[in-house]
Amino acid sequence: WRLLAATDDAVLGCPGDNGEHLVYFDVAADKMYELKPKEFKWQEGTLIALLEDKLVRFSPASGSRVILKDAQDLKILALVNQYLIYSQGDAVYIKQLIM
Repeated sequence: WRLLAATDDAVLGCPGDNGEHLVYFDVAADKMYELKPKEFKWQEGTLIALLEDKLVRFSPASGSRVILKDAQDLKILALVNQYLIYSQGDAVYIKQLIM
């Protein structure tokens, strides 16, 4: 196991050395999510992951929520102060993540 990030309420780890799978532990809700994201960003316990052409948010004690259903050609650029910055096609978007 490799520890990638951690807070008091959430832990992000990677089993093995290849990095293909991630495990998000929601300590606050006592849940575990096994993921195989194309890409991801982490900030203070919040995980944004691109899973099967969907953009999904994982938050401690809140579970998972689909942010964008059609995420083809999407690239996650940054996650800053609960703002998600991503590009899709030729456009760049900024989305505020509401708690």
